[in-house]
Amino acid sequence: MDSLGLVIMGGTARGLGSIGFIRFIQEENIKIDIIAGSSSGSFVASLYALGYKWDQMVSILEKIEVFKYFKIQNLLKYRSLLTRETFRKELSKIVDEDVNIENLPIKLIIYSTNIDCKQRFCFSSGNLIDAVITSCSYPLLLPEYRSNLGKLRDGDLYEDFSCDELRSLGANKVIGVKYKQPQSLKDKKDIVSTSVSILRNLNRSTCVINNQNTLDYEFNFTSDIGYLNFKDIRKVVNSTYLEAQKQRKEILSALNK
Repeated sequence: MDSLGLVIMGGTARGLGSIGFIRFIQEENIKIDIIAGSSSGSFVASLYALGYKWDQMVSILEKIEVFKYFKIQNLLKYRSLLTRETFRKELSKIVDEDVNIENLPIKLIIYSTNIDCKQRFCFSSGNLIDAVITSCSYPLLLPEYRSNLGKLRDGDLYEDFSCDELRSLGANKVIGVKYKQPQSLKDKKDIVSTSVSILRNLNRSTCVINNQNTLDYEFNFTSDIGYLNFKDIRKVVNSTYLEAQKQRKEILSALNK
């Protein structure tokens, strides 16, 4: 019997629309054996690996209030608006601080980017909260993690998916879920969104891809909510779910369902 892997990329609040795809697979009774996530996709992947249903994920994540933790003085001291310690306290309201990835009921991989060697770095063991924070570490927004292996940053600095790790863990089929910004969307009135987009594109241009594999199906979705507008994620979750319903035949065919 085929073992199924799911890779979820991010896009901050917009990327959480991937929960709509989670709703689709849960309603279709499709079992995910191995799940991976990068940036805000690591939130969704982690909650799935912990056993949450899609509606529970929405209720949890729409309560995140990132802006209230942004402090200008942090920029002077830490060169970022948000500290890892503050973010950790917020995440510990959702997940026990002592939870390790290797002890989860579903196999989980969290991606980050090693800036020093310009390669992906994968967390498949160790503290779950630390891995999620590192996968979400944007320049100026959240500090990078300095390890003995190099400086680790946001896991979405790569443009494309990697399936190697999931296939090495036994996944015969892999689906990728990715937010794509529509051509018509312009964030002229949203300074934060514009800044995040510029930083992401600058950092992506410095990264190389040396470990990728062909997906069995790639599912893309769009959204026009602000990058950090977590209160409106239900809107993009619903639209993503409807898009998955439109592609139902193709998705099930790729999975031989």
